[in-house]
Amino acid sequence: MKKVVFLFLVVVAAAAARAQHSARYPMRVVGGDVLNISWRSDTAVAGGVSVVVYAFDTLYSWHVYEYALRFTGDTAWTGSFALPPAAGFLAYKFVAGSVCDNNNDTGYFTMVYRRDGRYMPGAEAGYGLLRSPRYGYGVPGYFRSFTISDTATYMWLSNEILREHGARFPLVLPYLRAATNFEPPKGARESTRAVRYLLGLGSEEAMVNAFLICRELLRDSLRADSIHRVSLAAWPTGALARMDAYRRALRAKTMETRLSLGRAFLDSFPYRESEERINRVLDIQYELVYRNVFAIAIAQKKTGVVLELRSTIPMLNLPEVYYKAVEIPYDDWRTMDAATAYPLSDALYQRMLYFCGHQPAGLWYYSPSEWKGYCEKAFGSYFRLHARILMELGRDKEALALARRAQAHYGGGSSDLDQTEAVLLERTKDHKALDSLLRVAVRLNQMTPVMIDMLRRRYVMSHGRDAGFDAWMESLKDARTKQLVREEVLRSRQNFAAPDFALVDGAGRRVSLKSLRGKVVVLDFWATWCAPCKAAMAGMNMAVSRYARDTGVVFLFIDTQERDPDYKAKGKAFLKDKGYPFTVLFDEGPGMEDAYKAYAGALHSSGIPMKAVIDGNGVLRFPSIGYKGSPSGLADEIEMMVELSRSRADSVVFDGLNDSIHIGATVGYPVGGARTAVVILSGTGKQDRDGTMGGHKVFALLADSLVRRGFVVLRSDDRGVGKSTGDYSAATTADFASDALAAVNYLCSRRDLGIRRIGLLGHSEGGMAAAIAAGRDERIGFVVSLSSPGVTGLEALLAQNRNMVARSPIPAVNKMRYDSINNLLFHLVYDHAGDPGMDALIRRAYARWKIWDDSVVAANRLVDGGHFFFPLESYIRQATGRWYQGFLRYDPSRVLPLVHCPVLALNGDRDIISDGVVNLKGIAEGLAKGGNRRVTTWLVPGVNHLYQHCVSCQTDEYARLPETMAPEVVGRIGDWLQNLPAL
Repeated sequence: MKKVVFLFLVVVAAAAARAQHSARYPMRVVGGDVLNISWRSDTAVAGGVSVVVYAFDTLYSWHVYEYALRFTGDTAWTGSFALPPAAGFLAYKFVAGSVCDNNNDTGYFTMVYRRDGRYMPGAEAGYGLLRSPRYGYGVPGYFRSFTISDTATYMWLSNEILREHGARFPLVLPYLRAATNFEPPKGARESTRAVRYLLGLGSEEAMVNAFLICRELLRDSLRADSIHRVSLAAWPTGALARMDAYRRALRAKTMETRLSLGRAFLDSFPYRESEERINRVLDIQYELVYRNVFAIAIAQKKTGVVLELRSTIPMLNLPEVYYKAVEIPYDDWRTMDAATAYPLSDALYQRMLYFCGHQPAGLWYYSPSEWKGYCEKAFGSYFRLHARILMELGRDKEALALARRAQAHYGGGSSDLDQTEAVLLERTKDHKALDSLLRVAVRLNQMTPVMIDMLRRRYVMSHGRDAGFDAWMESLKDARTKQLVREEVLRSRQNFAAPDFALVDGAGRRVSLKSLRGKVVVLDFWATWCAPCKAAMAGMNMAVSRYARDTGVVFLFIDTQERDPDYKAKGKAFLKDKGYPFTVLFDEGPGMEDAYKAYAGALHSSGIPMKAVIDGNGVLRFPSIGYKGSPSGLADEIEMMVELSRSRADSVVFDGLNDSIHIGATVGYPVGGARTAVVILSGTGKQDRDGTMGGHKVFALLADSLVRRGFVVLRSDDRGVGKSTGDYSAATTADFASDALAAVNYLCSRRDLGIRRIGLLGHSEGGMAAAIAAGRDERIGFVVSLSSPGVTGLEALLAQNRNMVARSPIPAVNKMRYDSINNLLFHLVYDHAGDPGMDALIRRAYARWKIWDDSVVAANRLVDGGHFFFPLESYIRQATGRWYQGFLRYDPSRVLPLVHCPVLALNGDRDIISDGVVNLKGIAEGLAKGGNRRVTTWLVPGVNHLYQHCVSCQTDEYARLPETMAPEVVGRIGDWLQNLPAL
C-alpha cells in the first residue's frame, strides 16, 4: 500500500515536504526596533534552536551574532532581540542540530530603515554583496550555490554609492569589478575616475586600491608601477612592501631560499589583525608562507623552527604542523618517543587552546557555537594524541581531562581515544567509569585488542572464569550499529572477475590468485609509509584470528607502492613488533604497483589501505577503501564480507502461470543449498527485485540476512520492471498471487538446492497476495506478512487517508474537506465496482460535493479554496482501473480462513500507512475463523511502514533515515523461520 496514489498522499504530502521549515521575521525594521523572530519545523527537533544573524553595518563591515530561541510548543521556536548596533542589513539562518535552514539556499533577509523611511547605510550594499559570493565581500558559506548576476550586483552597489557618499571608499573595489563585468566600457570610465579620486585622498589604503584598479581593471601596468613606486617611497614598510616580500617568498626556486625568504617575511612583516582587510584585497595569505616554512623545516628535521614561531602560527596551519611535526614521527613512524614529542606537542596544544578562546579576524563568520564546533573538529584528533603523550609520561590527571575533552569531538567514535581513556581509568582504579566506557565501546563496535583484554579481565573477575566471554561480549553489541555496517557493506557489493596476480612472499614463494580457487581470499593492499594501513592492521589481525582454523579463508597482505629501499626490513620489523602473523606478498612492476593498479582500475577508485574480498569462484564481491578507526568494527566488516561471499546468487528468468509473461528474479542461497526457501512479494507500486523504496534496498538487505542464516531467497522484479515483462497497471492483487505461485513452481524445479519447504514473505499488498496464494496452494509452507491489511481494502484506504490527513500541517477545515471527499468517492467506487459507467458516476458525485464544498469555502473565507486542490482527473484514471477496484473490494474474511500454514504477522506501531493494532487483530481473527492457531503477531514499537525507527514517521522521511530496516525485525523474522517445526 505504500505507493498507492491516494488523494492526500499526492495532494498534501508533497507540499508538506517542500515546507519542511518556515520562518517569520521582520522584512524591514527601523533603528532601535526589537527583532521578533520565530521558526517552525514540520519534523521533531532534537535539542535547541538558535538563529545566527549576520549584520552589515553602516561602516560597511560584517558582524555575526547568535541568539537562542525558546520552544513555545506546536513545533514553534521564538525569540525577541535588540537590533544589532549600527546595522544596515541583516541575514539569518536557523540552526537545529544538523539542520541549517537558510530558506532552501535563497536566504532570509531584513532591510534596516531610517526614521524618515530611507535605507540605512549598508542596506543595499549588504543585500547585493551577500548574494554575490564570488566577489568575496559577503558571508562565506552562507549560500551553497546561489548567486545573482553581475548586473544585479552592480545595481545594488551603485544605488548604495549614489545614496551614501561614505560608501565610495570602502566599496570602490567590488563596485568597479561589478561595473567592469556588467559593462566593460562603463567600468573603464568609472575606474579611471576612481583612480583620480583615490590618489587625491593620499592615504596608504587609497594608494593600494588605486594600484589594484590600474593593474587588474584598467590593465595599465605603467601607471600601476608608478603608484607602486610612490607608495613604497612614502611607506617603505607598508602594505605594498609587504606584498612584494610575500611574493618573493612564495616564488623562490630552491627549498633553502624559500625557507630563508619565508622567515625574513615573517620577521619583517609580522601578522596583525588590524591589517586583515588590506591583506585580503592584496591577496596576502600568511598561511601559505607558514606552510612553506614549516614543511621545509620539518622535512629538514629543523623542528626548532616550530618552537620559535609557536606564538604566531595561524589557526589554519596548526593541524598540518601538528600532523607533520608530531603525529607522523610519534604515532606513525614511531621514531619519536613521548618525552621527545612532548615539547612540540605541548607548544602546539597551547596554541590550539588560545584559538579556542580567540577567534581570528579572518574567520569572523563563524557564530560562537559554530566556532566551538569548528575548533573541536579541527583540534580533536590532536587533543587525542596529546592526551596519549601525557599518559605515557605519567601525567595521568592531565591526560584523563584532555581525553574526556577530546571525546566531545569523537563522541565514542575513536577506538584509539577510548583505549587511552580506558588505560587511564584502569590506572586510577575508577572501575565504574571503566566498565561504562568499555560497554559503550562494545555497543558502538569501537574495541581494540587492549580494551578486549581489559574487558575479559573484568569478566573473569566477576564470573570467576573465561568461559562464555566471547558470546557475552557479542551480546553487548548494538544491533542497529551492526545493521548499519551491514547495509554499508551490501551497498559496496561488486560482481566481476578479480584480476589475477602471481606475487612473491617473504620466503621467495610465488602465490597466485588462480591457485586459491575454491577459497575466499581477503586482500589487503598496504605500505610501510601508510599510517592508516598500519593502524587498520589491529582490526585485520582480529579478523585473521577469527578464521585461523578455517582453511576455506585466506588472508594476503600485498605490500605496494614502496619507495624506501629498506621497505622489506621495515615491514618485517613492524609486523614482528606488533605480533601480526600475516602472509605478505610484494607488488611488482614499475612503481611496485602492478597488482594494486589492476584492482584500483577495476574498482574505479584509488588509495590505500584497500581491501578486496574474493569468493571461491574468483569473483570480487566486496571492496573496502580506507580505515574508519575501529579495529573491532573492521574485523566485523571483514567477517560480514567473507560470510556474504560464501553465499551464491543467480539471476534467473522464469515463466508466469499463463506463460504470457516472464519474471526476472534473483535467487540467493548458501553454498550447498538449504531446506527452506522464501519468496519475497512487494507491496503496491512498481518495484525492482531489491525493493528499492526511499533510496533503501529493503528486500536486498532482508534477503542477504536470510541467506546468511541458511535460507534460499527468491526476490523478483514486478511486472514491467527490470527483466520482468507484462503490464503492471493492468494487473490485480490476484495476478500478483499468481506470480508468487509461478516463483514457487520455479523453486520446485531447482532440485540442486535441496528445498523441502517454500513460504511467502509479503510486504503491505504483498502480504495480501501471499494470503491469496497460500489459500490456493497447499505447497505454501508458511507466510510472513509485513504491514498487510487485516480489514477490507475500503477500510484500509479510508483509515490510511484519515491518518495522513490528521497529521498534515493544514487547517482543520481543510482536513474536514479532504475526509469528506475521500469518504464519498471511496464508498462510491466500492459500491459500483465493475460498473462501466464509473467515470460518469464519479463526475456527478464530485459535482454535487463541489456545491457543498464551495459553501464551506465561503463560510470560512478561504482564499483560493484554502489552497485546496483535488486531482479529479488522476483519481478517475485510477478508480476506473481493475487494480484499484479489486483492492477496495479485497475482503480478508474470505481469504484468510483458507490459509492453514504457520503465519507471522508484523506491523509497526508508528506506521501511518497501515494501522498496526487494527490490522493485526483482523489477521488473527481471519486465520482463527479457518481454524489456524499457528499464528504469531507482533506490533513492532517505534517503526514506520518500512520498519525504520522514525521521528515524524511521515512518508517523506523514509529517504532521510539512515536505517534500511530495524535489526530487531530482521532478526525476529529469521528467528521465527529457524524455529518452524522440522520437516
